[in-house]
Amino acid sequence: MRLEPPVADPFIAQELAETGYHVLWELVHVFFEHRGLLEGRHERRVHDAGASSFLYPFLGEEEHDLEAVVADVRASVLMKSEEVGSLRERTLTEGLQLKPDGGAPGGGSGRGCFIVSAATGSAESEEVHRLRQLRDRIAGVSRFGADLIDVIYREYYQFSPAIAAEVEQDAFTQQAVLRIIVRPLLAWYTLAGTLAFEHRDEEAIQRAAREVLKSCPTNLGGSSLVALLDAIRSGEQLPGDTPQILRDFAPRIQEAASYSGASWAILDPLMRTWKSAIDQLDVIDQVSQWLANAPLESLPRPGTAEELDRELGVLTNFFCFRPDARLQLGARLTAAWPDMTSTLARHGFV
Repeated sequence: MRLEPPVADPFIAQELAETGYHVLWELVHVFFEHRGLLEGRHERRVHDAGASSFLYPFLGEEEHDLEAVVADVRASVLMKSEEVGSLRERTLTEGLQLKPDGGAPGGGSGRGCFIVSAATGSAESEEVHRLRQLRDRIAGVSRFGADLIDVIYREYYQFSPAIAAEVEQDAFTQQAVLRIIVRPLLAWYTLAGTLAFEHRDEEAIQRAAREVLKSCPTNLGGSSLVALLDAIRSGEQLPGDTPQILRDFAPRIQEAASYSGASWAILDPLMRTWKSAIDQLDVIDQVSQWLANAPLESLPRPGTAEELDRELGVLTNFFCFRPDARLQLGARLTAAWPDMTSTLARHGFV
C-alpha cells in the first residue's frame, strides 16, 4: 500500500502514514480473527497461532459467512476513520497543545497516561484524550475527586513507566494491552462518568453500558485475565494455563495491586468489566459497588463542617442512580469521621 500525501508538508505525511497504519491494522486483525476466510475454509485446517492464540483463539476455525465478516471490516475501518477525524477536529478547534507525556494542555496538571500512550502508540490518541477529559471533569467539581486522583497518580507513577516501556517494545503486546485493558477500562470510566454526571439521561446510560460489554468480546481471553487478577489478589499461584504474555506482566500487576488507590482505580474495574461480560452481570450495579468502595476515608478530611457539607453535596449527586451504594460509602466515612455523622446523615450517607 502506497500513500502519497497531497502536499510536501512532513507533518501531513506523518499524519497520513499513522492514519493508514491504524486503518490497515483494523483490516488485518479482523482477518486474523477469521483466518478461515483466507485458506482452509472447507478443509477445517488447524493452524498453530502461537502467542496470537491468546488474542485470536479462533484462528483455526472454518468460516462460511463472508458477508458478515466484510461488514465487520467495513465497520472497523469507519470507526477508526471517525475516531481520527474527531480527534483532529478537536485538536484544531480547541487549540490543544498536548505534552509528550500525555499531560494536560497549557499549564495543566501534567499527569501522563504512560500505559495508555504506549498501548495506543501516541500521547495524542483518542483514548488518552478521553481519559484526560474524564479526569479533569471529576477533579473540577470535587475536592475529594481531585485528592483521590492525586493519590492514584502518585501510585500509578511507581509502576506504570516500567510497564509502558515493555509495552512499547512489541506491537503484539501493544495490541493486547489496548484491547484487553485500555479499551475496557475506558468504557468503564465512561459509564461511571455518565452515571455520575448524566444520571437523568437513561438513553446515554444504556448506551454507555452497552459499550462496556462491547469492549470485552469473549474471544479475547478475558477469563484468563480474570483468573490472573483473582490469583494475584488472593496471593495464590497463577493458574497453569495463564498465557505467557500475562505471566510476563504478573510481577508488575502484583506491584500495582499493592497500592490501594491504584488497585481500586485500575485492577478492580478491570476485573469487574470482564466479569460483567463473561458472567452477564448487571454492569451498572457493578459500577455502583465500585464507587461505593472508593477509598475516600483515607483522604484528608475537609477542615470545616461547611467544606465537608459542600463536598458531600457533590458526592450525593454522583450516587443518585444507586442510593444504596451511597449508604455503603457512608458507613465507612462515619467510622472514619464519627464527629461528622450529622452532616453525613443530612446528605443521605447515613
